[in-house]
Amino acid sequence: MPKDELIPLIMRQLQFYGHTESARHLAEESGFSVPYGASTRLAELANAGSDTKDAEEEDEELVPVGNIAEDDEEEDLETSGLAIDTNLKTPEPRPPPNYTTWYSTQHRAAARCAAFTIDGKYLATGSRDSSIKIIDVGRIKSNHRDNVEDKAVIRTLYDHIGPINELQFHPNGLVLASCSEDHTIKFYDLQKSAKRSFKYLQDSYPVRSISFHPCGEFLLSGTEHDAVRMYDIQTSKCFTPPNPSDFHSAPINCVRLGILLEYSFDDGSIKVYDGVSGRCVQMFAKAHSGQPVSSIRFSKNGKYLLSNGLDSLGRLWDLGAQKQLHTFEGVTQKKHFSTVAFTSNEDYVLMSDEQTSSIFCWDSRTGNLSTELRHSYNNLVRSVVSSPNDAAFVSCGDDYRVKYWNVEL
Repeated sequence: MPKDELIPLIMRQLQFYGHTESARHLAEESGFSVPYGASTRLAELANAGSDTKDAEEEDEELVPVGNIAEDDEEEDLETSGLAIDTNLKTPEPRPPPNYTTWYSTQHRAAARCAAFTIDGKYLATGSRDSSIKIIDVGRIKSNHRDNVEDKAVIRTLYDHIGPINELQFHPNGLVLASCSEDHTIKFYDLQKSAKRSFKYLQDSYPVRSISFHPCGEFLLSGTEHDAVRMYDIQTSKCFTPPNPSDFHSAPINCVRLGILLEYSFDDGSIKVYDGVSGRCVQMFAKAHSGQPVSSIRFSKNGKYLLSNGLDSLGRLWDLGAQKQLHTFEGVTQKKHFSTVAFTSNEDYVLMSDEQTSSIFCWDSRTGNLSTELRHSYNNLVRSVVSSPNDAAFVSCGDDYRVKYWNVEL
């Protein structure tokens, strides 16, 4: 393998193991730039090239099952992931997915948010009661398959004094970050049995949203202030956009790190920032007819942006063409913020209805409604989050319940 291919693979593998400083040192010594995003591709190649059974077993320990498909997608961002052919007027309709509830658990107050680890093996849920539950997805699947009841909640964390607004797992899967109305961001070491955080970041405002950089060294946060924050996790140093004109006149509802940085605001706009310069490079003003934007998601290849807002619409945007492709209609979202999500294969879009507490599913290519999970909850559905590597998703509701959904084959 040529040097210019091998060195970046080594650095990506080091980032995946959490050795970001080592990756930086290698970049300095070799003269290469640190590549964007961690990957297990090197371990996969080593595993595939092993000649003996012992060597194969040793390599398999390096490759977490569930990351392989995702890393294959990362290998060629330009050709993988969601693709919309605007010249194709009538795409062949996809069969509606047959979602059923595989598992349900309950908090002591409204369930507000959820997050999966990058390999989809674990799930965290956060509540208005300030608690966080860690759930073993493997146990959910085995319980469903074998019709048994093995406890899936493996830990409950308590360290906030206000409602949990969002959860995010570190790219290494060993640390969970949470943000809250109590003005803090907290970090939990999941390798230890402690129920309290080992580190926290203090803000002057309630923290609404957080997102890790793929290298794991930085965390983006959005608060009820008009300037986004970028934290160096090791030093706790905080950065804001250098140009005050890039600030906003309203609180920040959602932040996401992808190919670029992405923020949504109460004033109804979506801004896309360059992750290096911190400057705004693209803006969708009044993206939801001037109504607040509730949440945002990048497609895996970074070409598309998915958003929902209090105009009761989901919208899919083409970032390259800087235009809206189509809308996802049929739900009512006028009073309460909730999330929108792609399914793991990005074939479908998921969003909830605040009037009926139902979850709707649309074809992502056409915007056509595919199926509806009617009356899924007894109260508002706050959050819908997809598994990163299979057909499952999790939903959180104001009736205190968390539900894990999957497709019956």
